[in-house]
Amino acid sequence: MKMHPLVCTATTPGSRGSTSASSSASERTGVTGPSLSGRYSSIFRPFQLQASGHDLMVISALDGPPSNFRDDTDADAGPVYVETEQTNRHTVTIFYSTGWSRPMLHYTTNLEYGKWRSASFVDADAHDRRWKVVTIQVSHPPSRTPAIEFTITDGSGMWDHPAGRNEGNYLIEDPGTYTLLKGYVETVPRLDPFLVVGDLEGTLVGNQESMMAFKSYWDLMAKPQGAKLVYCSGRSLSQYKELRDLLGGDQKGGNLVIPDGLILGLGTKVYFWHPTRLAWTEDLHWSARLDYGWDLQQVREAAYRALAAVGRDSVMFRPPEEQNEHKITLGVRDDVLEEVQEVIKECLLGAGVEAKIISSGAGSWRFVDVIALRAGKAEATDYCRYVMGFSKHRTLTCGYSESDISLLVEGTKVVIVGNAQQALKTWAGEKRDLGCLPHDTIFAERVVAFGVMEGIRDLGLDPALGSFPGAIYLLDAPRPSGLNGGGMNGAGR
Repeated sequence: MKMHPLVCTATTPGSRGSTSASSSASERTGVTGPSLSGRYSSIFRPFQLQASGHDLMVISALDGPPSNFRDDTDADAGPVYVETEQTNRHTVTIFYSTGWSRPMLHYTTNLEYGKWRSASFVDADAHDRRWKVVTIQVSHPPSRTPAIEFTITDGSGMWDHPAGRNEGNYLIEDPGTYTLLKGYVETVPRLDPFLVVGDLEGTLVGNQESMMAFKSYWDLMAKPQGAKLVYCSGRSLSQYKELRDLLGGDQKGGNLVIPDGLILGLGTKVYFWHPTRLAWTEDLHWSARLDYGWDLQQVREAAYRALAAVGRDSVMFRPPEEQNEHKITLGVRDDVLEEVQEVIKECLLGAGVEAKIISSGAGSWRFVDVIALRAGKAEATDYCRYVMGFSKHRTLTCGYSESDISLLVEGTKVVIVGNAQQALKTWAGEKRDLGCLPHDTIFAERVVAFGVMEGIRDLGLDPALGSFPGAIYLLDAPRPSGLNGGGMNGAGR
């Protein structure tokens, strides 16, 4: 079968941010790419965007991914504990937040009330080891005695008692799932697990109060029942770690929720936490898929030819941390942008390389990224969703800027946070008027992570979210003022 190269151009509004492409602290955002209606639908979907400032050029001979698209992956990045409805009805499960490495539960239940036993907590999650979990068999239906009475020790003479008391035991009346944090026991309302995929700056980072509220809700209510979080950013892994460390790292007081996965480098990298290595580990299955039609040497050669055509004063390679084996990034003067893209396009077509060319940014310097055809925020989101076992109906994608358009994957639930840039609101409004906006889309009233929580509640992923005391207060609180929506120092990565 003869394959004819296909060149398709789409545009999205706005820019990467106020920082120019020539700055060493430049803003990085996502690719505007096609969304997928089915798991591996045609590459091009009906998100046709008519605006300037963020351009995508696809160079491809494909109508869609080939039939040998692999769906297997290393699945050992998930939680140690998995709850089922059956265990929830006949047991008490306690998620315990502690700095103790090996806490022990001393308890008596309504099965043999007055007979005390001991049980060890285990790590609730292979990554976040602050949370421990234990499950104890109890009577169902409940008897006249509490389902369980208990206390906790570190094994070295230290005991955990209810808040405000130096002695005494905890009491839980009914079977179910509970969290224990700082001396307080909270009921975890039953919910089906769901996946949240969101950008960092302006969406899940950018307002301390909202970050603290989201972290509290996620750790206490969502995560214990199997909800998963994936950050989707233009940052590299090292740049993500810098942001994480700035916000408190993985320490107990950090305000950044520890995610279950990372989509980085404009969707050219996917990482999951490796419980044995205790490190973020690249998903090599994803990386291998990006090799199709890609030739890094030819892409670099095309970039050098563009540089030679317009001069070194008009084009520069961005720093090494912004490059990887499936992406090169250039800083390009705005007045030669079209020429640079045309040179790169012609070189890649001549070499038979299939790729996406993305330009973004504002001001006199722009970003030009050349990435593998199969890379992108939407594609990586769909991959993570599949690997983690979530349907689109149980997936929430969220963002705040025009660069997050590719995150608003067709078929998922979508929240546009209250601090969204006007360009994104305008685009979404136009798509809604045309009937092209994903059906389950809301424009949140609240900002940043408040808006994400609003979407989780109002789109039905966790209708009981408002029963969480902190969530009631924070979701009903006035909209914070003075939020710039630009993330950490306007980096917008």
